Amino acid sequence: VLRNTQWVTGVVVFTGDETKIMMNAGETPSKRSRIERMMNYQVMSQFALLFALCLLSAILGGVYYSRANSFQALFIVPFETSSGKSAPLYGFLTFWTALILYQTVVPISLYVTIEVVKSFQAYFINQDMDMYYAPAERRCVPKSWNLSDDLGQVEYIFSDKTGTLTQNVMIFRQCTIRGRVYGEIVGDDEPDRAVELRRAMDTRIEQTFGAPYLFRQSETATFLDTSVYDDLQTDNTQARAIFEFFTVLAVCHTVISSVPDSAHPHVLEYKAQSPDEAALVSTARDVGFAFLRRDKDRVYCNFRGQDHVFQLLATLEFTSARKRMSVIVR
Repeated sequence: VLRNTQWVTGVVVFTGDETKIMMNAGETPSKRSRIERMMNYQVMSQFALLFALCLLSAILGGVYYSRANSFQALFIVPFETSSGKSAPLYGFLTFWTALILYQTVVPISLYVTIEVVKSFQAYFINQDMDMYYAPAERRCVPKSWNLSDDLGQVEYIFSDKTGTLTQNVMIFRQCTIRGRVYGEIVGDDEPDRAVELRRAMDTRIEQTFGAPYLFRQSETATFLDTSVYDDLQTDNTQARAIFEFFTVLAVCHTVISSVPDSAHPHVLEYKAQSPDEAALVSTARDVGFAFLRRDKDRVYCNFRGQDHVFQLLATLEFTSARKRMSVIVR
């Protein structure tokens, strides 16, 4: 957006056939697989061969039919000889006779055979355990029988952004506060260690807060580090920085909270515009800084077992220029 500008000099780069709309107005390319194109070429070649054989048979039949009677007596049925047919008529009839005789040259069963092969390949794809998605207990389901034709033939992949062909998920594992790194990296192949750290976190939270913290969802928590509570119990600059850090995570966002099950009011579900916001707010909740709900210009939170209410004065939305969002609260 140009502002405070008295005049501008512009140059047109693409005109006529080079414009985007003209470049995209061409003929739609064929999406047939390479095997289908090869099969069509083979069948058309066989049809051409069949036509050549029938034409050759018709020409030779007409030529020999017009020759001496010795040939007719040996190779032509007597009633046809006596019928007085002309050579061109005999050649015309020979063409269609040869077409019936030579029709097996064209492999009509080729398409049926390929379809049977595709059916078996689709079954093998469905039963392939390397394509099995365990979290959702789903197998690979080929929606088209032509899927096996295109395997190994991908030349280009165009993607506009992350999340188009992948799953856009953010997992909060570590953070740094005043130069100190919090959070331990636990691999997916270390489930026992993850369970041990989650139990240690639950115990440490109860010791720090003096009562069970009901808002923590230990089964899905990804930020695992008990040292953050050791620093929170001290009365120094680091403790205040940690408190402010997680306070910002719990307050500065546009997340909407809900309680999916009324029988468990402490189990909160967050709905956010992006997975980044949901991961940040969820981590703050699991650490002990839970965002409860928002009501008009009020933000209700629970920090370390104590309820807090913030008055939302203004919200500065995220922009590409600022690369951040901000809130002003009281």
